Amino acid sequence: MKTMFRLLALVLLSLFFTDLHAQLYRVESLVNNVIFTKDKQANVIDRSNEKGYRIPNGTEIKVLSRVVKDTASARGILAKIEYKGKYYYTEARWLVFSENNKEGVQDIFANDNFSPAAHEFMGISLTQLDPHSKFGRFLYSYIPPTISAVLLLIAIILLLLTSKLLVPGLLFLISSCIQIYLSAMLDWDTFWWCNPDYHGLSMSMLHVIPLVLYLIMQFGFIVLFYMSGDENTKIWPVIACYLLIWPASMLSVATIGNIWVGAALCYLIPILINLITAGIKGATTTIFFFIAISIIFGTLTSIFQISLWILGEMLIACPGLAFLISLIVGPILENQADKGRTYGWTSAGDRHIMDDKDNTGNFRYS
Repeated sequence: MKTMFRLLALVLLSLFFTDLHAQLYRVESLVNNVIFTKDKQANVIDRSNEKGYRIPNGTEIKVLSRVVKDTASARGILAKIEYKGKYYYTEARWLVFSENNKEGVQDIFANDNFSPAAHEFMGISLTQLDPHSKFGRFLYSYIPPTISAVLLLIAIILLLLTSKLLVPGLLFLISSCIQIYLSAMLDWDTFWWCNPDYHGLSMSMLHVIPLVLYLIMQFGFIVLFYMSGDENTKIWPVIACYLLIWPASMLSVATIGNIWVGAALCYLIPILINLITAGIKGATTTIFFFIAISIIFGTLTSIFQISLWILGEMLIACPGLAFLISLIVGPILENQADKGRTYGWTSAGDRHIMDDKDNTGNFRYS
């Protein structure tokens, strides 16, 4: 009987201290109308939850502890929560400290950086982003990409109506700078509305259509910009630059040990050619082409990344498709694995082949 009372007391005490140390948070996801939970810790918590709840925005929940799975990612900071009498884990970045907490209760995530992007971009330190600040909510809204698309559309219309290139070119650069800034601040969340982790397969495939149209508009702008420009400005040096930049860079590394000399020559020669044939205007136009084409490559890379996300979701949803792809890709990967070797280094600095051991089980050094 005494043992039963002791057990009951321990249970009551644990419940008391759990409630005492729990903080209240309000669910506020900026990429969906719910947050996803799992019954165990995970590096990424998304819609593929097997044993968890989808908790709607506005719900107030108890947070029991802070769990860090990955210090380099905002998605790696988790919250252990209590919901409907059970314990789950969710991304802490979508939780807002509730005003209903008792006096003296501290926000355990107050010092965490929930910026999706890295702390710096190309050597430039970035401002820490609070997703739930006014500015954070603005970046996560549809307003910035809509402004970018409208500016690009106006630039195309101006090219169709006038032969002057300055204003359309500036509008294109401003439109592109908005996308570049979003990428720097939001990283993988730049096109959150296309991410199947947040919206599922069908909605992501639907949402990616505006992004494809945006890429088509960028490409169309470049074509119209070239057609509206000086006929003495040559496009073939620009095309040759992108075809030759890789072999030229490798040759530069092999001869002088520096990749940038070969790359710089590939960019400078087209500018010089158009400077001779079309003057300062031709050289300026060539520089603009390089900037614009690089921006288009960035958009194309984003679409490729999103396509991989969608393909991964399709493979999960359709095991038959995954089997067919494995039949095609599997033998190729096995063939490459047989040819490839993985190298490593010992503590003494000797290089060794990781998958090659002698009869005693020691690595062969080379």
